[in-house]
Amino acid sequence: MKSKAKRFISLIVTLVMVFTVMSMTMVSMTAGAAGTKTYSKIKSYSVEYGGQTYCGYILVPEQPGKYPVNVVYCGTGGLKRWTDYSFDNWMNKWVDNGYIKPSIIVMPSVIDNGNNMASGVGTDYGMFSRNVRKQLGSMKEALLASEYSSYIDPRTDISVSGYSMGGCASLLAGTLYPKLYHNIGSLSPSHCYFTYDGSGWVKKAKDIIFSRSSRAKRLMSYSKSEGEPFISNFKTYEQLSRENGYRFKTYISKKDGHNVNLFYRQIFVYMYFLDHNTVLTDQQLEAMDYRG
Repeated sequence: MKSKAKRFISLIVTLVMVFTVMSMTMVSMTAGAAGTKTYSKIKSYSVEYGGQTYCGYILVPEQPGKYPVNVVYCGTGGLKRWTDYSFDNWMNKWVDNGYIKPSIIVMPSVIDNGNNMASGVGTDYGMFSRNVRKQLGSMKEALLASEYSSYIDPRTDISVSGYSMGGCASLLAGTLYPKLYHNIGSLSPSHCYFTYDGSGWVKKAKDIIFSRSSRAKRLMSYSKSEGEPFISNFKTYEQLSRENGYRFKTYISKKDGHNVNLFYRQIFVYMYFLDHNTVLTDQQLEAMDYRG
């Protein structure tokens, strides 16, 4: 009996040692992963395709592989915010913390004011719309013709999102090309997408259509702190989409006005939704260490 007891104790000690080594290894691996960066710096890109130039900023994972693409449209402030507000740092934190999966972020330039991509479009909503329209139909082909083609998974859909006027651009993408853009993130959209007086980018309410795909993921959001007209824009677009048979998931925040802090909240919620099929609440978001 004593011999059996000794063998049993010896087995327990061995198992404890094995589990301890495994735990230390896992902690080490986790710490190593947390210390690495998925992305380096935001880069500019320019592609000549189909007789036109596609340009903007792009964020590509450092590790070679095949990744989905998320097109993110700016608002009237232009693209300078991507570098000024260190979007790469935020993405590194979100991916390296395991909140979202790595992807390629494409931030197209829709500015024709001679100042490259640094400044905004002012109130030239027509120019913004024209440039968005010119890009949408062949965006995927243009990206596959770029130097980053080896990183792009051609089997996956391109997701499209945008903030403010970019939120209208994402809705327009889904409406004009429902078979190309299934996933849409319309973040605090402005008034340009549709107006009842017919002056919007989409002229008739019946033309508000989106993908019928069962895998389509659509999110629309705004903050109560923004005030008008963003609350009305959200309610109008959400209601008309629903009446036409298209459902959007919604994220309604109580925090932040119409500023970059709200953009980061909303784009994180959208990307999390793409990967987890769950829309976070303000409470859940605040419980996460999501700030870059």
